[in-house]
Amino acid sequence: MAKKRGDRLYLREGRGWYGDFRDFRDVGGRQEAMIPPGDRFATNNRDTAATLLAARLKELKELRSGRSASDPFLREYAKRHLEIKAQYRRASTVARDELSLRHVLEYFGEDVRLSQVTVERLTDYVLRRSRQPGKREGTKTAPQTILHELHALSSLYKRAVAEKKAVANPVAMLPDKPSVAHAEATWLEIGEAARYLEKARDADADPSPRALPYLEALFAAFLLTGGRRGEVFGFELRDIDFDNDVVHFRHNAWRRLKREHHPRWVPLWPQLREILARYMGCSSNARTGFSSLHLVVGC
Repeated sequence: MAKKRGDRLYLREGRGWYGDFRDFRDVGGRQEAMIPPGDRFATNNRDTAATLLAARLKELKELRSGRSASDPFLREYAKRHLEIKAQYRRASTVARDELSLRHVLEYFGEDVRLSQVTVERLTDYVLRRSRQPGKREGTKTAPQTILHELHALSSLYKRAVAEKKAVANPVAMLPDKPSVAHAEATWLEIGEAARYLEKARDADADPSPRALPYLEALFAAFLLTGGRRGEVFGFELRDIDFDNDVVHFRHNAWRRLKREHHPRWVPLWPQLREILARYMGCSSNARTGFSSLHLVVGC
């Protein structure tokens, strides 16, 4: 049977009864299967479907009016969400999400409920944020900043939907989000890298005081391991394995990996081995006297 215009309850051949709640899009309404509790598929019984449709329609109306007992204030649920997230995520990630949600609350107000953050209001929020001044004078709020705020809000709504505190995630339904232009990575040719190392070696030989000594070792570690800034600056003695010719990237007090459960290793190339051996100690044993690349001890 084909769905008739104006029918809220309709049958899909071979798939069971469905309800059309698209006039409640602002609170998550859509074309939904009428699935009885405990079942996996839409019911084929019209009376059962009608009962489920009436209950769902009542829920959507309550959400739209903001009077549902299961519809908490955004500020209260944000606090709960961040407390839970703090148990599983890095402190810096939680702090970033907290700042992002603070910006969201400044726009929507302290008394907004989860159901009242609609796609239309989110669209207005994005437009307003994109016009606000950025951190640097003469700039607007960066698209990446707005995306961070939307991602933080989306994470909150994913939890709220799972806990049945919200019907849908309005961020997921947002048709347009800020786009970030990604610049193409710049790579050094072998000759360019060699000249960098040569200049760093000359700078190390200069007796005048410098804020950052041992440039050759630092440049070589970056060029010949492919490590990120935080990873290279956090090298410890135990990370340089001269016996097996490998360099380890792993979590320690000086650094955090992008993913803490993803330690890895890369080859200790002969050129890097030779350079580090000169800077990792003053004795004949090149594996002593080195604590961390950003805290190299000299002779």
